[in-house]
Amino acid sequence: GMESVSYGQAAKAEVFPEKEGDAEYEYPFLGWNRPLDHIEKDTNVKAVFGRKRRVFSVRFLHEDGNLLKEEQVEYGSPAHPPEAPVKAADAVYHYAFAGWSAQTERITENVDISAVFSYIYNEYTVAFYDGEELVQEKKYHYGDLLLYPERKKRGYELRWSRHPERVTESLTLHACWTFANPAGKRIAAGNGLFQIMN
Repeated sequence: GMESVSYGQAAKAEVFPEKEGDAEYEYPFLGWNRPLDHIEKDTNVKAVFGRKRRVFSVRFLHEDGNLLKEEQVEYGSPAHPPEAPVKAADAVYHYAFAGWSAQTERITENVDISAVFSYIYNEYTVAFYDGEELVQEKKYHYGDLLLYPERKKRGYELRWSRHPERVTESLTLHACWTFANPAGKRIAAGNGLFQIMN
């Protein structure tokens, strides 16, 4: 641009030149290469630009979207993730921190980076007892169908102390035998009482 200035006056220099940046750098206008406060002759001035590496905002988020950390990172520099977050177990899974959703070694833009968790099925132990005897102990995952061991005792019906269809917790189940309609003969035992012989 060009400006006419009376002898000895200051140039207004109302033009603010811009130099286009690139992905890595921005070029802020710092001023002119000579003072413009006292012009006495035709003067050519040049714009002086700085060079400033671009700075980007990096946000580290928990899987649920909560902000864990935010930092400003220069172009091409690494971001510094916070300590690995934790995710509380629930009935079905427990969770292990598996990493971040994007690389953090070389930042080139504003970015949100989320925690990623691996899902590990909770394991439960189910034990079956008949009196003091351990009949069976087995590991199950949450929601698995519970398989009951076969047990027979002549003249008795078996039911277990609890009878869930699916596993949702660790369990200890006890055999409960009830006297059933026997397959034996009735034998007189005197006094009009009968005894079942199997």
